[in-house]
Order: sequence, then structure tokens, then C-alpha cells
Amino acid sequence: MGSVLVRISEELVDFARTTAVTEFRSVSKQIEYWARIGRELDRRCRAAGPADPLSLLAPSERLPSVDPAANLSEPRAWTELPEADLIAKGVRDKARGERTAEALLIELGRSGLDRMGVKVPGPPWPQAHDHLYGLLQERHPDTAHKQYVALVERLASFLAAVARPAEASRAVSRSRGPMSATEG
Repeated sequence: MGSVLVRISEELVDFARTTAVTEFRSVSKQIEYWARIGRELDRRCRAAGPADPLSLLAPSERLPSVDPAANLSEPRAWTELPEADLIAKGVRDKARGERTAEALLIELGRSGLDRMGVKVPGPPWPQAHDHLYGLLQERHPDTAHKQYVALVERLASFLAAVARPAEASRAVSRSRGPMSATEG
């Protein structure tokens, strides 16, 4: 099977990169996997006729989300989201300059978190992946990789929960067209 180059958002690539680590896939294979899931979901929606693909999920399968109008720089706005405690601790530790596992994890997710409105304090820390893995290896020599994967999965869960309402809000804005100066 051949391949083609496709332009996709940096945000999607960053999220795929984070998720791919936990699923032991390459970034391109992760995106292909998501595309196959999306294609199947689209096929089922067309057959069933619901307006919203997420309506196929049982209410218990739907994760909590954040109000798109919320100020995500305030941790209070995302306290109900999955892994909010981990993210809040990471943000606090990063603000204090403490290189904890949580702070290093926040640094791994910096670009995705920033795009979602969750401000990562302080300057970037280079090689956060390596530092996080090294820290985990010191603490858990036999299970460092498992610990690393678990933390990255938790970050991915939080990013996914934050992304859902942000994507919906952007879709609504696009469908309405550009806002005039009097609308904003």
C-alpha cells in the first residue's frame, strides 16, 4: 500500500505523538488507527442516522467536559476533568521550578496544554522526556517504562477531555462565519 503526504494540524500530531508512545505505535500509525475508527463511526452514523456521532455512546461512556467559555488558565475550570489532580500538581510544581514527575509530564504536554488554554508556567525544559524517564527509573527501576506510559496516558486523557468542547466551539464558530466587531 502506498502513502501520501497530508497536512494536518500540529495539535493533532502532538496528541498523536503522546498517545502513540502509550500504544507502542508510530505517530503515522496512531493517526491511521484514529482514521479507521472515525471511518467506522461515520459509517455507523450514516446507517443509524444520529446527528452527532457521540450520541452513539452510552451516557456512562461520555467523559466530563469543560465549558468552552471557561478560563482554562484557572485550575478551578477543569477540576471535574479526568486527571485534573495530576495536572494541577504538575502546574504547581512547574511554577515552583520543582522537577517532579508531574511537572516534567506537564512540560511534555506543554504545546497541547497551551493550545487548550492551560498555561504552563516558566520557560520550557529541554529533554523533558529523558528527564521524566530517568526520574522514574531512579524510583522504579523495574517498572520505569510502565510508570512512564501510565503517566503519558493520564496526560492524554486530560488533553482529550479538554479538546472535545474546544473542538465543538470552533466548529460552531466556523459554521456561523466570521464574527463582526459588534458580535464579540
